[in-house]
Amino acid sequence: MASGPSLVRLNGSTGSTIWSVTVSGAAGGPATNVLTPAVSNGVVFVTTTNGYLYAFGYGRGKPLWNVNLHPHSGGRDVVSVTGTTVLVLTPVEIVAVNSKSHSIQWRYAQGYTSGNCRAAMATDGHLVFEAGLGSGPYDANPSGEALSLATGKPKWSFATAGYCAGFPAVANGVLYSTDSAGNLYVFDSSTGKRLARLTVAADAWPAAPAITGGAIYEANEKFALPK
Repeated sequence: MASGPSLVRLNGSTGSTIWSVTVSGAAGGPATNVLTPAVSNGVVFVTTTNGYLYAFGYGRGKPLWNVNLHPHSGGRDVVSVTGTTVLVLTPVEIVAVNSKSHSIQWRYAQGYTSGNCRAAMATDGHLVFEAGLGSGPYDANPSGEALSLATGKPKWSFATAGYCAGFPAVANGVLYSTDSAGNLYVFDSSTGKRLARLTVAADAWPAAPAITGGAIYEANEKFALPK
C-alpha cells in the first residue's frame, strides 16, 4: 500500500507491517506522494507525484532502480505491467519503460483529459488500449486507441457518442469500453471492428466493465458476451 511518501507491505492475514520504505524524490529528497503500486514477478512498481517510477523487491522492499518520467508525469498515474514492459498512464501520455534496461521504451501523447474525463488503459499483451476524452460535443479526437505494446504506434482508433470514454477492458480478443452517454461498446481487439453497442443507462458516467463467467457486468446490468 502507499501512504504519503512511504510504500508499505502488510501481512494479508494480520495487517501487521512486513516492511516500509520512504521513497526518495528528486535530488534525494522525499517524494511528494507515492501513488498506487503494482506487483509483478517479485517486483513492486510505484510512481510518485514528482514524476518518478520506482522498482522495489517484493520480499524485503529493497530499492532496485528508478526512472525519471518527466516532464509529463505525476498526480494520478496508473501503472500496469506486461512481461518486461511497465506501462505508466499519466494525465497526458502513456510511457512504456523496459524493466530490464531500466529505460524509457516509448512515449505516446494521448491528448488532453479534463477533470471529469479520466484516461484509462488496458492491455492484452500485444496491444495497449487507452480511452479518455471522447468525440462528442466537446472534442473532435477519437475517444480511444489501440497501440502496439512493442512500439507505441497506433493500430486503430474508436469513437463514442459521449464526450467521456470509459475504462476499457479486454478479454478473449474482445475490447469493451463505455461512454458518458451510457453506452457499452464492443470491438474486435485486433481490428477495431465494432461488434455491438448496448445502452446501459442514460447519462451514466464511465465505469470499468467486469468480465467473468461468460458475462460482462456494467452499471448494475449483466450482458452475455458476444460469440
